[in-house]
Amino acid sequence: MLKTIIKSVWDREVAQQLSGPEALERHGFSSVPAITVRGFLAWGLSEVGEFEEAEMWARQGIELSGQVKNLFSTAIIQACSGVAYLRHGKIDAAFKQLQEGYALSREADSRSEFE
Repeated sequence: MLKTIIKSVWDREVAQQLSGPEALERHGFSSVPAITVRGFLAWGLSEVGEFEEAEMWARQGIELSGQVKNLFSTAIIQACSGVAYLRHGKIDAAFKQLQEGYALSREADSRSEFE
């Protein structure tokens, strides 16, 4: 549990640094770090019951993923936000995110955590 809390604090700092025009850059990674970190932050915060903040980061990540064409980043944010919504008991929102992520992975004929 403590590890999750420490990681969430670190992720907040990284997410805040990856803002503005740099938020859409891959910085040499296969995914867009600004999206990925927001996804894992949303998931981590939902694990410790910080649902409002988790959903804020999830929405930001989803919004960013709509501005770039990176399947990996989109799949990550949809999986992580789906889990965050599920932990909060928002089944419809969770299902929507998980279903969209699954459809993307099937469409791209790629393996992901959804399969």
